[in-house]
Amino acid sequence: MQSKILYLATIGLILLSFYKDRDKTKKSLEKAWKAFENILPQFLGVITLIGIMIAYLDPETISSLIGSSSGWWEYLLCL
Repeated sequence: MQSKILYLATIGLILLSFYKDRDKTKKSLEKAWKAFENILPQFLGVITLIGIMIAYLDPETISSLIGSSSGWWEYLLCL
């Protein structure tokens, strides 16, 4: 429910911005899309690695690797 409210608020504010100044809104949306395209390969790589970890490792192994008792491994994985 909360995400629907945020989506509706975002759409409403974009429409308001579009109404106020069409050119600025188009330019800002194009700039945001280009930033998203630049981030997308890294984002997909992280999601793929997480998916592989979840598919092949059981929860106890993942917890031992990145949990509070993992020591240096946790530090190295979070770099």
